[in-house]
Amino acid sequence: MRVRNGDRNYRFVDWISGLANDPSQAGSITIPTDINQHRALEPFYGHIYPPALLTRAYIDQNTFRDRAILTVRNDTVAEINDNILNRLTGPATEFYSTDEVEANGLNANPAQAPPPELLQTFNPPSLPPSKLRLKVGAPVILLRNLYPKQGLCNGTRMVVTHIGRRCIEARILSGTFDGQLRLIPRIRLTSTEGELPYVISRRQFPLRLCFAMTVNKS
Repeated sequence: MRVRNGDRNYRFVDWISGLANDPSQAGSITIPTDINQHRALEPFYGHIYPPALLTRAYIDQNTFRDRAILTVRNDTVAEINDNILNRLTGPATEFYSTDEVEANGLNANPAQAPPPELLQTFNPPSLPPSKLRLKVGAPVILLRNLYPKQGLCNGTRMVVTHIGRRCIEARILSGTFDGQLRLIPRIRLTSTEGELPYVISRRQFPLRLCFAMTVNKS
């Protein structure tokens, strides 16, 4: 096969056929015996987050320091996080967002604004969930740069230590400020342009659960 690029010809078939070929690398790959394999989700969850570990998470704030499930899909992350949160000891507190469409996305016609009930069904990766469920002891990840000089950066992992009406107290789990307490307020966040039919402005705590997270976010 020849492909012309200006005045030069490249014989790609000859080049590909000349690449090294190691027959031992073809076919099935054997997984090392020291790697655990699970065919169902329940035993997998129980292996990563055993009941004894979840029971002490309420008082041991280092429980989730070196532990997380990685996946490639955001909807899978949400499903896993909800599942593990239900197993965590203690009552859950729910926080509902206040959503509206940015004015420049309505062509200056407020009558075009969709109802809040519709906006709350949108949960893109760039925004915290419209219904945020938290428990003391749950690991969370920060979604915005709040105060980088104090360790509050996008992607900072923390564990919830106290839940208030207006602020969430959390302890940083790694980095220069490891172990230090911080207060997380509600803020207004906007979705990325082109991510949704509208640019949504959402007032919510800039947090997501992170029992599981995407490979990209990790």
